Amino acid sequence: LLSRVLRYNSAGKKNIFLKKLTYIFFVIYRFIEFFRYKNNIVKFNSIIAGNDILLYDVHVQNFNFERSVIALFIYKFSMPHGIDISKNQNKKMVKNKDFDLNLTVYLFSNLQYSKYINKYGINEGNITVCGIPRHESEWVSIIKNNSNKINLPFKNYETVVIFSSPYTESNSYLPINKKQEIIKDIKKTVIDILGMKVVIKIHPKEGLEGVYEEVFGLDQYGSTWVYSDLHQFALAADKKLAITMWSGVCFDMIKIGVPCIEYVDLRTVKGFNDYDKNGEKVSPFVYFGLAIGVRNHNEFLCQVKKILKMADGGSAVPIDNYERYIVSNNDASSKIALDILSKTA
Repeated sequence: LLSRVLRYNSAGKKNIFLKKLTYIFFVIYRFIEFFRYKNNIVKFNSIIAGNDILLYDVHVQNFNFERSVIALFIYKFSMPHGIDISKNQNKKMVKNKDFDLNLTVYLFSNLQYSKYINKYGINEGNITVCGIPRHESEWVSIIKNNSNKINLPFKNYETVVIFSSPYTESNSYLPINKKQEIIKDIKKTVIDILGMKVVIKIHPKEGLEGVYEEVFGLDQYGSTWVYSDLHQFALAADKKLAITMWSGVCFDMIKIGVPCIEYVDLRTVKGFNDYDKNGEKVSPFVYFGLAIGVRNHNEFLCQVKKILKMADGGSAVPIDNYERYIVSNNDASSKIALDILSKTA
């Protein structure tokens, strides 16, 4: 409840005083929380033994705090925390001298291969493309079966799930004003026109934006829309549709048979070099046919209606494209675990 109030009061530019007051309150709250839990804080170097193993994403080695923690480990292995793909990853990038060139890296897709060689300087022989461990059939079944025991939001209603993204800088793909327009259109189309409910899963980096409270209305919370931090396999299971704003979650949606619309307009944004058949800029997820790209209200409404009219929404799921780019492996986690053990024994 506190986080919702903070997000709502931080939204927009309507009340600068209220925004500043909210920020001060939040800082005080975090300060109190620190002293409340300070006795539970431990220093990494006091608990890490010489034979401990670190599995992390080499990307975070760009950040000072993470570098200090990573340096404590002898045995280090890397796996992406997200799926970053592009057809333009063959170009040379600046290599960080702090990266361990002998680091063993486990990737989800061949489309990530060049990036880890060119950007992070990883030796080609140390890279293994093994698929997505969380997409193993056993794990997906566990999540779905346990989800039946949970009181899922709007379980008995036609529902759309939004996998949200944090807003970006003004010259990038999702500035706050564009994000507000997208959310307004989702409300108009999904709630007002089609009478469906909306469940929103916030991105971990999204912060205190308050955009959803402002657009959907705090007074309608629990009636037409709601937040949830449940696993995406639980939230989207048996749903007709999921919506993203540039996210690798589209891979998860394909795996569970849910059509995914990506709502973002890149046509005037610099720095993106993937183009659709009409010569328009699109995200790599749309370029590779893993999500349905829309840029405006007409396109969005058209695609939503098209999906809802299908007798089986799964027919809009590009499973062939998934299998073309992702290694299908039902024992990826076992393969990775055994490889790590063999290298540290």
